[in-house]
Amino acid sequence: MRVLLLSDRPDLPGWSAIRGTRWRHEGRRRRKGQELIGGRAPCLQGQKNLIRAVAKLGWRYDASSPGGLQVWPRRIHGIWDFPLQQIPVPGRAFETLSMDYNFLANKPRKKKGKRPKRSTWGRPMRDGMLAAFDRAYEGNRAPLFIGNHFESWNGGTYMRAVEYVIKKVCPRKGVRCVSFKQLADWLDAQNPRVLEKLRVLDVGMRPPGDWKNYLAAEPGRTSDRETAHERTSGHHARTAKRERE
Repeated sequence: MRVLLLSDRPDLPGWSAIRGTRWRHEGRRRRKGQELIGGRAPCLQGQKNLIRAVAKLGWRYDASSPGGLQVWPRRIHGIWDFPLQQIPVPGRAFETLSMDYNFLANKPRKKKGKRPKRSTWGRPMRDGMLAAFDRAYEGNRAPLFIGNHFESWNGGTYMRAVEYVIKKVCPRKGVRCVSFKQLADWLDAQNPRVLEKLRVLDVGMRPPGDWKNYLAAEPGRTSDRETAHERTSGHHARTAKRERE
């Protein structure tokens, strides 16, 4: 379960000083009564400024990225970056973010549709998430992040899609369905050199040979390690343009 934050446009230039200081003070007050170690801001353009503010609050992860690919997470200023990911859209020539709203926005265009067709509109999300899972499971084994608004759009068809996928994939061998906090705990407990090797693997890419020997070998060159994340940055611009079209 993630925490959704309310923000006042941290992407704007004037936010960084005064509002950032106020946000840190408010965060400290809230922190006294509960464990708050991460979240997702509605204004995704503001992640850079947000992380500067929350890095001093003891946060361990942030999910406010505009989007990423199915590769292993990395840290930004010491905070784990857990983005929604580009996943397949069955029957379409493009991918979209792993969230219910993105499948709603692509088909159909309205939040309410005719009752007989509602069940069919959830299938692309269901099948897209299953395809994304299989791509990771049979490939680089990167964590799959799924966003859900817990809304009843089109009769709850997207909620049912998420429920179906959870029931289908969580019992699979070697699979763990966990919270962001649990994932951050697991990543923190890993050997950094192992994580470096995992980040070399691009979307759907299996390691050469077997997993045991691959992870036991020395990490790849720096240029190799950057490959997947350079692709992520370039993918953001292409995806934004495609979704506008």
